[in-house]
Formats: sequence, C-alpha cells, structure tokens
Amino acid sequence: MSNDAAVLARIMERTLRYCKGRTCEDFERDLMLQEACVFNVLQIGELTKKGLSDAFIQAHPAGGRCTACATASFTATRASC
Repeated sequence: MSNDAAVLARIMERTLRYCKGRTCEDFERDLMLQEACVFNVLQIGELTKKGLSDAFIQAHPAGGRCTACATASFTATRASC
C-alpha cells in the first residue's frame, strides 16, 4: 500500500471506529463525535487537495476500483441519517 493510501485508510478507519455502534441520533447529540468526524473528512480533503503521488493516481485511475474511495463512500453512506 502506498503512503498516500495508508494515510487515507488510517484516517477512514479511525472515523469508522469513532462511529461504530452509534446511531444517527447518537451522532446528532454528540458534538465531539461530529467535530472529530468532520476534522477527519477535512484531513482527507487536504491530503487530496495538496496532491496525491503519481504512483497512487496511476494505481487508482478515475473510474477504477479504489479501496480508499469505497471506504469513504461507505463511511458517508453509513453516517447519513
């Protein structure tokens, strides 16, 4: 796994761990949880904004299967109420 993918995976796994066993109602009531998750999503955005390595981009072409992207999509879907 490239360094970019490892960082993305670590951030996403941490966010999933924060939300494990929580309901949407739990999330809505817990400001600290909300802020932790938002912070992690911002980190993901900043990582992609500053640029992913050429190797990562070549390994994950647009429209291709990307585990990190699938995890992010799953996270967003699970967090939506």
